[in-house]
Amino acid sequence: MPHVSLVTEAGLRRNKLTHKHSGLKDLFSALVKARTPVLDVLPDSARGRSAKQQQDLARVRAERDDLRG
Repeated sequence: MPHVSLVTEAGLRRNKLTHKHSGLKDLFSALVKARTPVLDVLPDSARGRSAKQQQDLARVRAERDDLRG
């Protein structure tokens, strides 16, 4: 949950943010939205490249684990 990391950074407990300081909740929501990458704006080529890199990473990790064993 993105709010949790921002609340932790601010030194607040989550219930303080949502109940006592509800005005800050909107600010935190805006910060979360600004930090969260929007994947819809990525071109298809970038998404494909990212998916390929994730597959390659999984393959290399599996090979590493096999070599360790």
